[in-house]
Amino acid sequence: MLAYPMLSDEVATTVPSFNVSKDKELAAKLFYEAYEDAVLVPDLLMIYTDGSKSDKGTAVAWTTEECGMTEGARAFATPATWSIVECEIFAIVAVLRDV
Repeated sequence: MLAYPMLSDEVATTVPSFNVSKDKELAAKLFYEAYEDAVLVPDLLMIYTDGSKSDKGTAVAWTTEECGMTEGARAFATPATWSIVECEIFAIVAVLRDV
């Protein structure tokens, strides 16, 4: 698998646009309620991954948090031919290699 790191100025000038459906609003609410409880657990490492595909290309990102503090975050542009499943799997494998 081949991924390309995004340069910081690319990230800073990119403004994502998105729509949030009602089911995702509920999922986000439940997540943040669970997150508030989880940050109180000592030595808990939380990992978030995302693989995305749009008409402009594909990308992956992940972040790790410990006790509510971000420990690391990375994002990579991936080949435009990758499917969303390939992007998601790459993000998961990459973060597991990173921690």
